[in-house]
Amino acid sequence: MDEPLYRSDLAAFGAALVLALLVQIAVVAVLYLATQSTALAEATAALFCVANAWSMNLLLAEGFAELSLVWKALILAGAFIITFLVIHISGSGKFRFGVVGFVVAAIIVGNIATFSLKSVAAPTDVRSGDTSGQATTGTNRINTVRFKKTPNVYVIGFESAAPAALLSKHLGLETAPLPAAVEGHAFRVFPNAFAEGNYTRQSWHRFLSMDATYAAEHEDAVVRNQLFSGMTQSPFFQIFRDNGYEITTLYKSSYLGTVRGPHVDHYIIGQPFSPCDHGFLPKELETYFFWDACYLRKTWFRQRGTDPIKQLRDVLVEAGRSAKPQLVIAHTDKPTHTVTGGLWTGSDEDVRAFRESYVSTSRKAVDRLGIFMDAIQASDHPAILLVMGDHGPILSRGLSFKDNPTFYVQDQYGVLAGVYPKNACKSTFDEGAAQGYVTTPQLGRLIIKCLADGQDPFQEPYTHRVLEDDFTVDFSKYVYE
Repeated sequence: MDEPLYRSDLAAFGAALVLALLVQIAVVAVLYLATQSTALAEATAALFCVANAWSMNLLLAEGFAELSLVWKALILAGAFIITFLVIHISGSGKFRFGVVGFVVAAIIVGNIATFSLKSVAAPTDVRSGDTSGQATTGTNRINTVRFKKTPNVYVIGFESAAPAALLSKHLGLETAPLPAAVEGHAFRVFPNAFAEGNYTRQSWHRFLSMDATYAAEHEDAVVRNQLFSGMTQSPFFQIFRDNGYEITTLYKSSYLGTVRGPHVDHYIIGQPFSPCDHGFLPKELETYFFWDACYLRKTWFRQRGTDPIKQLRDVLVEAGRSAKPQLVIAHTDKPTHTVTGGLWTGSDEDVRAFRESYVSTSRKAVDRLGIFMDAIQASDHPAILLVMGDHGPILSRGLSFKDNPTFYVQDQYGVLAGVYPKNACKSTFDEGAAQGYVTTPQLGRLIIKCLADGQDPFQEPYTHRVLEDDFTVDFSKYVYE
């Protein structure tokens, strides 16, 4: 399992399994006492064994959910017959029930033991080391550079925030709320902006890696020991740290890192990310995976978090008061993207419903942007704010790059990106945008170059691009404005 598993998750899973086991034992016992039929009790126990195996094994459950109704019936019938025969031929009545108990208990203990070994405590803001004395970016392709000026730097990512041009082209939105608000707050909006990743973790991983090769070399840190939480070294963070910046990262949950590492000063989350949260389980599996343990996780074992928007606002206010230069990196979860689990078909009905949802969440993002702008503008401390999407709305879900390269790249990698104030690092951004497009890691690089009075941290000329396993993206071929 890629997602972090916390002890509150384990408690929910364990409680669901114990309740299920108690109910199953009671049903088998009542049936036997009421009918005195060993065969009926054995058949019921066999049925429970099969149900337990499927409910508590996610790989089986996912594969099973994708099968046709006929195959589902055949597999369940076969599993039931085999289990019933094992129980029936196992000897005396007591021994038979002993076998039943052993099988059920073995499945439960095995699953709990596996999850126990992988479970961790909820994240804390306890520093695990100090690298402030190091002056290396972790790669010989990127140098640490000295800043000539040290304004506060804020980078705020908005989930699935696409530019107005692509929202008009792909969703038929003539006026997109968030791009309009960014323009209204007097940002410099970059045409033909792209992220270098097409999902949140990957996008932030590549932004903080700065170059595609470093990102590929540390690909395992996309899911575990993430750069965002400071567990793996980031060239971007290291350059700011070497220039005396205090580094803070924020997200509403621990999805972008389970614990804080030595490469950031503060890693702030609203609440731990649970495997039961959106995106972990397809909707059709939620009700019977681990006997609906996720329901218990969200009710009995729910952990109350803090408001992530208030958290970020407070951090921005405090950053504006600090005598030490601040780098604040944050991600927010509005607007939205298409759903996983095969539920997105790309039909006209799907697109119409998604457009309504996207507009609704975008309006909430507009309100949040206003809160962040108020916090930043309340301080006289010089600051640069970069807002950007982490990826697009993923309307091309289910397609591959080869199916429709232009639609795929523009939809999945095309993002809204703007910098405030509008004239911040103007000549540096002009130079970067002269190629006809920009990428979000490139914008981070250009901020560094601006603060270093024109000194590029890259040792050799470098063109920002995407290196996936089976294709490479040259963004100059996919401009949309």
